[in-house]
Order: sequence, then C-alpha cells, then structure tokens
Amino acid sequence: MERAIISKIHVVLLPAPAFGHLIPFHQLAVALANAGVYVSYISTPKNIQRLPKHSKNVSINFVSLPLPVLDSNPLTQGAEATVDVPADQIQYITKAFDLLRKPLEKFVLEHSPDWLVVDFVSPWATDVGKDCDVPVLGFFPFSAATMLFFGPPEYLTGDGQKRDRSSLESLTSPPKWDFSHLKNRKKDKSPMSPGSKPSNGSTNRNPSPSCLLGLGAIETLQFGHCLVVLPLIVDQGLNARFLVEKGLAIEVERGEDGSFRRSDIATALRQAMVGKEGEGMRARLRDVAPVVGDREIHDGYIAGLVEYLKNGAGKQK
Repeated sequence: MERAIISKIHVVLLPAPAFGHLIPFHQLAVALANAGVYVSYISTPKNIQRLPKHSKNVSINFVSLPLPVLDSNPLTQGAEATVDVPADQIQYITKAFDLLRKPLEKFVLEHSPDWLVVDFVSPWATDVGKDCDVPVLGFFPFSAATMLFFGPPEYLTGDGQKRDRSSLESLTSPPKWDFSHLKNRKKDKSPMSPGSKPSNGSTNRNPSPSCLLGLGAIETLQFGHCLVVLPLIVDQGLNARFLVEKGLAIEVERGEDGSFRRSDIATALRQAMVGKEGEGMRARLRDVAPVVGDREIHDGYIAGLVEYLKNGAGKQK
C-alpha cells in the first residue's frame, strides 16, 4: 500500500502485558504508521525492548512507563509480562499494570491524542479516555468466533441470544445485559447501570461500540500451510474448534482427561501432511491461501480504519 499523506491524527495504543497482545498491537501500530498516522505505543521498558524490529522507515513513538511495584513486591526483578512469571503470579502482573492508570492519564492529558486504543483487560483505560475527553477504541486480539462467547451465558444461546441480538442493527449498540448482580459484588463500589459501559471495554463516547479483532492463524493460512492444532489455554480451544469445523485444521486427539501422547501428535501430523484424511483439508487450504494472503484486501481494511479515525466519531480539534 502506498504511503498515505501524513495526517495529524495521533493514536495511542495500550496493549495488555502479554505477548499475545503486545505483538498484535505492534502489528497494528506498524500498519497505522505506514498509513501516515502518528502512533504512540505505550508499554513497560522491557516489553518494548522485546518487540520485533521494524523498518527504519516506520516511525512509532514508543512510550516506556515503568511497571509499578506492588506493596508486597511479589514479582521477581525484571518481570513485566505474563511470560516472565508462572501462571499463579499472572495476577500480580495484572495488578501492577492496573497501577499505570495515573501515568497513562498524565500522558494523555499532556499530548491530547485523537484516539485511545485499549485492550479488553484494562477497563480503567476506558475511564482515562472518558476523564480526558478522548474517544476510546477496543482492539481485541481474538477471532470473531471467540468473541461470540464473551458475555453472560444466558445471552449466548437459545432465546437469550435471539432476544439480545435480533438483527444486524443490534450489533451496533451495547448489549442489554443485566448487570444488577454487580451491586452486591463490592458494596463499597457504585453499581454499573445496565448497558452503560460494555464489559468488553470498547468505546464510551459513541453509541455504537467499536472494536477490531485479530487471529494469529491468519499468518499461517495465508501460506497454505497445513494446520495441526493442540489447544491448551484461554481462547485456543475455540479457535481450534472453529478451524477444524471449517475443514482447515486437524486437532490432536486426546483422552477423556485431556491427556495426549506423542503418537497422537504424530498421527495428526501424518494425516495433515500426507494422509488421505487430510486431502480435503489440503485442497481447501490451497483455495483459502490466495484470499487470506491478498495484501490488497488487508491494506483496504487498514485504509478503511484510517478513514474512520480521520472522519469518525473522534473528538474535533
């Protein structure tokens, strides 16, 4: 895509301190910068140092905010991302990251950006945007299929789903979920009014929530590579099942307790690469690759986003 005329739009990106979020946000930063948007990428010093190197022709303003130290100081020195700690200490990374609210607010007040793009794990960043009169976008590094499972269970299936999302137009407004149960969760906190703030932290100034979705499997599909999936945590199971149901991947078989053997992995690999069971999948992957890898399509998505940032619901200067 040809470099667009440099605009005066300033977009601030705030990813969660996990590389499954830091990397997609970095890719978004590079794409926006290539399109002429001034991007400030905010994270902690060590996390910024570990990001992939990009072309010198791409100008991104990396803003290092030191990760605050918790009172009990449970984190080892140098731990700034979830990859640096065992699973039972991720909560402390999150708690420390939450303390960046004041430094973020200070940066936003001093630089007055046009947009604040936040992750779903930082609802306080949405409040910063509101307090500083800066519109907020949510960028979620999940597939659309996974996002369908975010929300109260009673609204995800059957009549609840039909009632909550009855038309295409209903997708452009906050869901009418019942948040009354939050009143008793923390008595010293003010209850959240139903529909006042989407729990996925999209935008708080505009009537229609805005979000961007990502999926790492796209990087593999664009080359037509065979996919063998072995989901372990978080959204991996939903992504894997989606790809398998579309006939684009083979999942490693497991026992009822979730266990698997090396022979199970070998079987899945043989099926995907040379087995008759994988012939249909390999043909579909060859058909999908040109579409998924079409740079013109992807550049068009970024161009559309930039156009929205320029002419959308951002604050007027």
